[in-house]
Amino acid sequence: MVSSGGLVYGITAGADTIVYTVANSCGTSAALKPITISPLPNAGGISGSSAVCASSSIVLTESITGGTWSATNVSATVAGGTVSGIIAGQDTIVYIVTNTCGTATATKTVTINPLPVAGILTGATSVCDAASVILTASIPGGVWSASNSTAIVSSGGIVYGITAGRDTIVYTVINGCGTVYTSKTVTVNPLPFAGCISGLPSVCVGAGITLTDAAPSGSWSAANGNVTVSGGVVTGLTAGADTIIYTVTNVCGIATAAKNVTVNALPDAGTITGSPVVCVSDTTALTNSQPGGSWSEVTGNSFVSASGVVYGVYAGHDTISYTVTNMCGTAVASKIITINPLPDAGVITGPSSVCPGDIMALSDTAQSGTWLSSNTTVASIDVTGIVTGRFSGNTTISYMVMNKCGDATAVYIVTVPGDCDNSVNSIPEAEGIKIYSNPAGAILHIAAPVKVNIAIAGIDGRTVAIKNDARTIDISGLENAMYFAKIYNEQNVLIKTIRFVKID
Repeated sequence: MVSSGGLVYGITAGADTIVYTVANSCGTSAALKPITISPLPNAGGISGSSAVCASSSIVLTESITGGTWSATNVSATVAGGTVSGIIAGQDTIVYIVTNTCGTATATKTVTINPLPVAGILTGATSVCDAASVILTASIPGGVWSASNSTAIVSSGGIVYGITAGRDTIVYTVINGCGTVYTSKTVTVNPLPFAGCISGLPSVCVGAGITLTDAAPSGSWSAANGNVTVSGGVVTGLTAGADTIIYTVTNVCGIATAAKNVTVNALPDAGTITGSPVVCVSDTTALTNSQPGGSWSEVTGNSFVSASGVVYGVYAGHDTISYTVTNMCGTAVASKIITINPLPDAGVITGPSSVCPGDIMALSDTAQSGTWLSSNTTVASIDVTGIVTGRFSGNTTISYMVMNKCGDATAVYIVTVPGDCDNSVNSIPEAEGIKIYSNPAGAILHIAAPVKVNIAIAGIDGRTVAIKNDARTIDISGLENAMYFAKIYNEQNVLIKTIRFVKID
């Protein structure tokens, strides 16, 4: 379109002819000018995705060719329609078309989505079996998982120990730009296990037993003071009961195993009580406060019953033992007893008659007896066995022996004749022995076929002088009194007793 002033307006792109016409009366004349009407620039419209991931690219297209691409900030770059995400955010992609008629632009807003980031996990690196710990992720919105069955993890990051071992806890973050992972290795520690104590259930005082436990690295202890325990070796201290404890400790706590042990006492034979003396053919009862023992004798001089009654068998000594035995050994208590003999009065020997006023000596094979006469009017007897005849008749001479076990008596009949020679110094010639004294009475002479043994005794029976293998004996040191001269043969058997009076 052209105005009256020759101003041409382009309407549509193409070619046109501008005509300038001059008319007058002479006619019309026209001038022509062809012109081209160029189109206005058209940037068209940008097609393609409106989002791209950082470090990724998309391709945008444009219906109009010949334009140039650009991005308004640094979140993305564009080249030939290929948009590359740089950093998360938004960018405007511009397409510019330029011609002789000007410039036209098309734009498209593109969101640059970030790549997923898993961040880091913080929290404990170990957990106990059947316990839990909490892990924390620095990036929210992820998903928790465990790589095996050693542990499980909740959606909130709580890790539960299942079995001893190791597990990898994985935290997964997903967005439109992909999937990323972060992980943390967690050790599942086992609960402490004390196992089971094996070994003997009892020990003797002063002895030891060895207990074992299959669980490693434990420590041994005893509940009270009846035993000591070291390395599983239990030593009995005092009789009673104790509990042996095996303790295993780890980061997850403490576990114990226990075993009751009886401490058996050593055998105790106690003390034997009762009389230590018994007579032959008699009994004495011994006792012991400790039950369950057995009685025994050693020499056979006695016999002890199962109840502790001792029977005297032979005179002498014996050892009575009380023996107590248990699983810890044997103990013996002993007591020496004396078995006293029954009294033995022996046999009385010597002359069976004595003249009135005369004396004779009786002897007995037993020792320490007492002489008695049943009729001292007929004859008396002193403590040494010297019988003094008094009046004719018969008397019974008794020799009594007493000891702790009783008394025994030997008897001997002595006759005092009514008609006999009772000269004081008469000695039967048949014996071949004669006695003289010198006028001063200082020496007592013995006339005998052989040397004899001589003893001088007072009337109390006490020996005041003695000489063996002699024919004389000095009596000068004796006081003036009545004495008895006892003459013995070589076998020291009394063969004669003479009564005499020493007068200086």
